[in-house]
Amino acid sequence: MPGDQREDRIPSNMKDLLKFCMENTKAEDAPSAGASQVNELGTEDREWLEGALNSLTESPVRRMKECIRILKSPNSENEDDDKEAALEELLEWCEYIDFAIDFFKIGGFEILPSLLHDPNSELRWRTLDLIAALVQNNPFCQKAVLDSELLNTMMDVLDNDSTTSVRIKALHAISCLCREEPSAQDNFIKRDGFSYLMRAMQADVEKLKIKSAFLLRNIVNQKPAVKGRFYGL
Repeated sequence: MPGDQREDRIPSNMKDLLKFCMENTKAEDAPSAGASQVNELGTEDREWLEGALNSLTESPVRRMKECIRILKSPNSENEDDDKEAALEELLEWCEYIDFAIDFFKIGGFEILPSLLHDPNSELRWRTLDLIAALVQNNPFCQKAVLDSELLNTMMDVLDNDSTTSVRIKALHAISCLCREEPSAQDNFIKRDGFSYLMRAMQADVEKLKIKSAFLLRNIVNQKPAVKGRFYGL
């Protein structure tokens, strides 16, 4: 339910809380000829407001641990909707570098490989979105991804996933990892990454063609010595 989700997701609570306050103070701001009117909150609004205020004081690490718990649990215990909401919340937290590092420290990276092979394509592309946020301008998480062999998994998803949107997200995550990180580029090249990009450019998907060409140009411009290897394909 939308109401339940906004109680659980703290960043959205902040926005919803501001919107709620603005909407419920319009009557007070409007000029009135008579005595001032006081609007009492209904039971449902009061309960939601109390929940939103309480959630604002909740620890980000505790929230991330709860999301990880949901994602680790069997599908019989949590519906896919719950897992999608958990990934969405993690994405919001992990856009902040410090929280991204905390996510690694509390064992968050351990759930990523299995999620990339989940039967639900929605969970797969949301996981790739999360990985992209984790590694964006974050050397700590870039190294953690390389150490965990997640790059291999993402390259396999790019090459073989049956869902186009998942393949596009995989390429986006790889780009975020490799774009400005020499060690990630070296790992990508060592794993025959140029061949993966060439196959993606041959796919009948415009976004894959454009994003592959952009990443290829970026790597070759930063590492001119690899041009010969590319031209030899």
